[in-house]
Amino acid sequence: MTVSDVPAPLVPWRGTRSLPSTATTLALLFLAALLALVGLSWQPIPFDEGIIATGAMRVAAGAVPHRDFYFCYGPAQLYLLAACYKLLGATFLTERLLDALIRGGIAVLLFTLLRRHVPAVAGLAITLIAHVWVIALRYPGYPIHPSLLMTFLAIVILEPALIRPDLMATPRRLIAAGVAVGGVVLFRYDAGFYVAAITTPVLFWSTGRSGRIRAVAWFCAGIAIPTVPCAALYAAFGVLPGFYHDIFVYPSLYYAPMRAKPFPSLVPLDRQALSVYLPFVLWVTAVWTLIRDRTRGGHAPAHRTVVLLLGLSALFYLKGIVRISEEHAGMSIVTAIAALPILAWRRPRSLRSDPVLIAAAAATLALGVGHVFDVHWQIRNNLASAEHDPGWNGTLAHDPSGGSCQPPAELARARCARLPAAEVDALLYVDRHTTPEETIFVGCGRHDKLYVNNIMFYFLARRTPATRWYHFDPGLQNRADTQRTMIADLTARQTRMVVLDRTWDMISEPNGSARSSGVTLLDDFIAARYHRVAEFGPYLILETNGT
Repeated sequence: MTVSDVPAPLVPWRGTRSLPSTATTLALLFLAALLALVGLSWQPIPFDEGIIATGAMRVAAGAVPHRDFYFCYGPAQLYLLAACYKLLGATFLTERLLDALIRGGIAVLLFTLLRRHVPAVAGLAITLIAHVWVIALRYPGYPIHPSLLMTFLAIVILEPALIRPDLMATPRRLIAAGVAVGGVVLFRYDAGFYVAAITTPVLFWSTGRSGRIRAVAWFCAGIAIPTVPCAALYAAFGVLPGFYHDIFVYPSLYYAPMRAKPFPSLVPLDRQALSVYLPFVLWVTAVWTLIRDRTRGGHAPAHRTVVLLLGLSALFYLKGIVRISEEHAGMSIVTAIAALPILAWRRPRSLRSDPVLIAAAAATLALGVGHVFDVHWQIRNNLASAEHDPGWNGTLAHDPSGGSCQPPAELARARCARLPAAEVDALLYVDRHTTPEETIFVGCGRHDKLYVNNIMFYFLARRTPATRWYHFDPGLQNRADTQRTMIADLTARQTRMVVLDRTWDMISEPNGSARSSGVTLLDDFIAARYHRVAEFGPYLILETNGT
């Protein structure tokens, strides 16, 4: 055996003594949240962001998700944002501030986790790359971000019990970690199931034989603390039928056929494709390194953390595999990135001579640097818009000007939002020709073929949707039974104004959403009962006949 064949020693786990101070944590949270706030486009995302903004508006008014409106995520984000609306005002800026705080929290927890294993400078550098990646995933308000936040919180709390179960697997720690996992469930049911499904067996494997059952029981008790009362409230308030439809019936029958996207082609090779395939590179690298470490130098306690992160990454990837993209694989990518440095620093002296780890790290760094440039460009674009935009004049879109972020009183909810001029005109028309108590319907140019719809319009217009089916998904609102229900809702609520946003009518993806259902009941009803009164770009505004 030569000297080069002798494995470098495994570095002992640093433990909780390496946790960042309160001052460091708060400073990192502030800077990371600020970077997230200015690193995203200030233009609202009509569909995905609108789901959350309008859903929180409805919750703040007393509506219940699944029972009173179609909703495909957990309720926690709606109630959290509704509480922020109550405290800070129901505005676009409030929703973005919460989103920035959540993304900043992810960075803080990731740094806390890494600081237990790697030097502070390296931990900060890796955290920065991962944080920029989280920002580049876009989709403000999307529930993957609080789900990832609660996942990392659970890992940070649970890790000492994985590393030294004889000393740190206390009931209090296990319950707290379980509560965090229960929090994931309440933000996204599927993500919470995946976190529980991988964390429970890893905890069982990490704990000594005599305490395995007890440790898992305490952990599961923690999961039950937030989830069981939620289930009881669902049963008490009649939510379960809607929950069953929204979370089980529609996804199992229609989601994949109507929304599936193929894996990106490797020719030509672009950053989107590389990011989608990056988790495979990190998984293979990590598994190969784990096997090598075990054969050469025994089992390191931190390997259990790596196994947990890899398992989470794999299951999160499964969650996003239907609409495969960098955004939908984001949770998988970030957790896989977190695993690599923990594994690499087990043998720091041999890191420079490990070509597999070096190649994986280089690929991650190259893609991360690309996102750094993207976020930097977006920040410059936002600041340039704020400096040169003339502000609101009643017809132009608004950018923050002079730090005021003050839109006209009619569009108070659009605070700091950049909106197309046509949308501003449509919102002002609706505000001036309806009362806040009236319901409106925001549809598409046609309803036999659907891609997405402008859900954010309801929130910005401060108007309640006329139907519980205001969030459009192909295979649902283009069905005859759903359209009959929507027609009944419009009739029962005497909805006077309809807004048709035709922006996405011509978009066709390679899935079932590109095909017409042949159902034109809703379109025929609108054509017979409403007439055009205004048109602004893609926005067609209709009122009931005789008004």
